[in-house]
Amino acid sequence: MSETIQWFQYKPGLVGEAQRVTHCARHTIGDRIRSWCRREFDAVTVEVAAEPGATPSPGQVAPCGPCVPCLLLATAAIEHSAAQPSARVTLADEHA
Repeated sequence: MSETIQWFQYKPGLVGEAQRVTHCARHTIGDRIRSWCRREFDAVTVEVAAEPGATPSPGQVAPCGPCVPCLLLATAAIEHSAAQPSARVTLADEHA
């Protein structure tokens, strides 16, 4: 994915393991982090994680399973950049 995306997850012991999925940060305001799946997290309750499937860099922990909505929405946002036309525009051009 992109080097600018920050992945995070709850610290161990704060929630059940089923809720310890790796989320993708969309906005950070003060000590609150809002994920792409529209959940808000208190910054002191989370840890910085590597991208799901990647080896952690220094300062990152091994990621849990990814939050599927975060993964899909962040991927779609990255693929829809100014340098790359949206899939809808590409399909429209191909079928014109």
